[in-house]
Amino acid sequence: MDAKTSRSPITESTAPAPAPSPAPAAAATLSAWFAHSRLASEQACREWAESGVALLPLGGRFDAVRLPEALVQAALGVIARQAVAARLAWLVEGPVVYDGRTLGGSYYALMKPCRSRVWKHQDCAPRLSRGTYLGVPRLDRTEPPGPYWIVRPRFAGDLCEPATVAAVIGLGQSTDGGDPVASASASVSTARRRVELVYQSYLAHLDHCAPCQTETGPCADGERMRRALRAVRRADSGADTF
Repeated sequence: MDAKTSRSPITESTAPAPAPSPAPAAAATLSAWFAHSRLASEQACREWAESGVALLPLGGRFDAVRLPEALVQAALGVIARQAVAARLAWLVEGPVVYDGRTLGGSYYALMKPCRSRVWKHQDCAPRLSRGTYLGVPRLDRTEPPGPYWIVRPRFAGDLCEPATVAAVIGLGQSTDGGDPVASASASVSTARRRVELVYQSYLAHLDHCAPCQTETGPCADGERMRRALRAVRRADSGADTF
């Protein structure tokens, strides 16, 4: 794709979740934004037209974090791709590409560049940046074969926050035996643990709340939890590491 638990998972249909199609004008704006990450933007457009996937350079407009499928499943408590897509759409609030061809399946969270900070998850979920190209699917590719959008971008410049992606990784790691929060590494900051605690609470709520599982949600409690999650993410954003 790139060139260079203690909690029982929930099993559901493996079909990818349907993603709403952007309006033609919005799709054109989105495609242009991604295409202009290359000096020759027309080449990206040709690749999308010919193969459905364009190789785009990272480290300029956006970075990507490669999340192993097992790590994402552990973090979200589900293994079906449809359920993963629904939870990621609510919790990561940014675009994610899935590629099942290599490395046992990988999710690529497209993330705001964070060159001024240390990415402490490089061993388990590497941040891909300058010198690396990523196969980015055409906006209408939402199913295999090849890489496809599991969560599509909503507007030009729509990217995941580094702290949000780091929280997913931390929660996925902490579910390997014992309580997901209590077993977190001692090196994780207090603010980061608050992120993971609120994140875990929202996941538990999401399991049993039908409105929060649909595009018409969330319910009042779900919205309150989402606001709390955003607040603790902002509190953690001043840290020197993610």
